[in-house]
Amino acid sequence: MINENNEIIITTSEAVEVLRVIDKLNMKKDLFEAIKKYFELNQAREDKLNKLRELIIDKVGLAEYEELSSTDKEITTKKVLIENTEFKDEFEKSMINYNVDLSTLAVDLTYTFASKIPNAEKEVYKCLAKISGKNVKEVEQQEFDKTVDLIMAIGKSKTFLGFSKLLNR
Repeated sequence: MINENNEIIITTSEAVEVLRVIDKLNMKKDLFEAIKKYFELNQAREDKLNKLRELIIDKVGLAEYEELSSTDKEITTKKVLIENTEFKDEFEKSMINYNVDLSTLAVDLTYTFASKIPNAEKEVYKCLAKISGKNVKEVEQQEFDKTVDLIMAIGKSKTFLGFSKLLNR
């Protein structure tokens, strides 16, 4: 369902539909691999951000850093990066790679899903209709890019990501 903030919230009933579709499309392995890669990418990103935090705290101290305004924190971060050019280059490269890898992962998984829709067309339409609050005919007849956007929004939803975290434990 879509809540008042226009966010996708997947109810238990909708999750059962999603799982049914994933099984019918034979995408369990693809999905698990994507979830694993997603968490690996986020962990690598978090490691770089933690290293940056360590450098900042080493420079100004934790107590002083916590007292800084947002603007001063930004200025301090820039100074630390300028003083640590090797880390800065590595950090910027890792953030770019993170964004590229995450986008590639999303596009690959979405393409795999979309290309398998014919294997469970009716179930996919029913599932997407149930989640989006549309009727099946509307989903069937909407422009394909809107369908792909909906699929991506479901994959990025807090509920789906929360479920993914449970699977990753």
